Amino acid sequence: MYKPLTIEEIIKVTAGKLAGNVTGTFHLFSTDTRTIQKDDIFVPLTGPNFDGHNYINEAFTKGAKLTLAHVGKSITASGNPVLYVDDTLEAYGKIARYYLEKFSSKVIAVTGSVGKTTIKEMIVAILKARFDVEATYKNYNNRIGVPQTILSLSSEPDFIVLEMGTNTKGEIQSLVEIAPPHYSLITTIGSAHLAGFHTINEIVKEKSHIYYGTRKEGYAFVNLDDPRVVEASTEAACKKIFYSVKHHEAPFQLNSFSQNGTGWKIDARLKAENLYFKLPLLGYHNIINALGAMAVSYVAGAKASDIKSALEHFKSPHMRGELLVFKRGTVFCDCYNANPESTKAALDSFKSLLKGAPGLVILGDMLELGSSSRQLHEEIGEYASALDFAHTLLIGNEMKYAYRVLKDNAKTVDYVRSYEEAKIVLEKIIPNYSSVLLKGSRGMRLERIIDDFYKE
Repeated sequence: MYKPLTIEEIIKVTAGKLAGNVTGTFHLFSTDTRTIQKDDIFVPLTGPNFDGHNYINEAFTKGAKLTLAHVGKSITASGNPVLYVDDTLEAYGKIARYYLEKFSSKVIAVTGSVGKTTIKEMIVAILKARFDVEATYKNYNNRIGVPQTILSLSSEPDFIVLEMGTNTKGEIQSLVEIAPPHYSLITTIGSAHLAGFHTINEIVKEKSHIYYGTRKEGYAFVNLDDPRVVEASTEAACKKIFYSVKHHEAPFQLNSFSQNGTGWKIDARLKAENLYFKLPLLGYHNIINALGAMAVSYVAGAKASDIKSALEHFKSPHMRGELLVFKRGTVFCDCYNANPESTKAALDSFKSLLKGAPGLVILGDMLELGSSSRQLHEEIGEYASALDFAHTLLIGNEMKYAYRVLKDNAKTVDYVRSYEEAKIVLEKIIPNYSSVLLKGSRGMRLERIIDDFYKE
């Protein structure tokens, strides 16, 4: 922590009640006793299957100076100081918001159903050319991860780039209350996390909070090519800046683009300035990601030369559209997560990579789709069928719905319920293909295929 907090500040911002005595300042907070350090404040969180309050004594044994705790919780602290608050997670967020107000840093917030980690990393890469930038670590983008990013700041950066995710109602609103953005962007709005929202309209409403929570003097960056994103921006009080591949009235747009091997040749317009560069990423969706990142970065103060240099050297985040070359073949690894939109994008990207050669598509379940899961998996089956891949392997309980569509229309398709069954099939078919796509939700852990069949 760059600017230590006093116990008096922490009590005030949380409206907590202190039991016991503690003095001095605090440099770090921890929600996990496995990583706790001397003089940390321990923040015990609770969930359906865990209760951090059970680890308070362990936290003190490892050197914690103070712990938070829910009011009314019966805990054993062995005489150590406890700050009782109404809710430890909310208190964690309030402390982070208070701490952020000590900084003059500008906050850039990114959300969306697809591509938010990629755009976040693009923005960071561009701005780092001339600014001090901190960002969300990996995809720590929830009500725990965002405060953790803020409270871990070791300097006062020019920009803090925060990824904001959600799978429950009200989460985006909570996150923008913790870190009100100066710049905000929604990549796209699709069917991700339907289990928590039930309808697309509910997802639009949830995502819209990132625009509504943007500071009035700030900027909301709106993807004109996604009608749901446009809808989400309708009542934003800040200035709106549009970017588009299709609409030429947008101040940030593409004059032209064409596929170039495993990437794209792009001619972009940044307001009145033209920029030509090569983007080394597969997929049409990454053109839109790049354009959004360009718009945010340019308005934030980046130069066209910064954008060109950063994007021409940009590498996909781990397991998010990575092109991995092994002796046994090439793997297009896009298996960090999956929803219908990202799965279709991965299928399109892989098809363009093949250039008519035979390829093996391996799809795992798309999770968290609730009652729409069957229909959406059937749609993926239809989509994959139309692309006419040489061989498709479907893995998981939900992929049976895609299989029922594909089995009568695909050239060759196999279906298994588990990874162990998949390994038996893959032993036979992987040697036949030099190009393979891996796409599935995080819970499917399809990257195991790389470890088991490609690494030497």
